[in-house]
Amino acid sequence: MELVHDPARNRVGPGALNHLVIGVEAMHDTIAQLGARGVHAKPPSSPDGCENFWTTWLTDPDGYRIELVQWPPGTPTA
Repeated sequence: MELVHDPARNRVGPGALNHLVIGVEAMHDTIAQLGARGVHAKPPSSPDGCENFWTTWLTDPDGYRIELVQWPPGTPTA
C-alpha cells in the first residue's frame, strides 16, 4: 500500500492525500474478483505499454479514489 501525499499542504489529513495506491499481483484476476463482488473498477491500462505493468482506478463509498497497481517484476516497489 502506498499513500500519495501533496507536499504543498502543511497538514496531512484526508484532503491532503491525493489517492491511495494498493499493489496487486495479478491485475486482471483482481478486477474479475472485485467485479464478482459488485465493486466496479475502470478498465486497466498499461502506463508504458508493457504486458506486466497495469493500473486501474476505483472509488470508495465516501468518494476517495483508489489506484490498483500491478508493478513489473523487479520494480523496487513491487
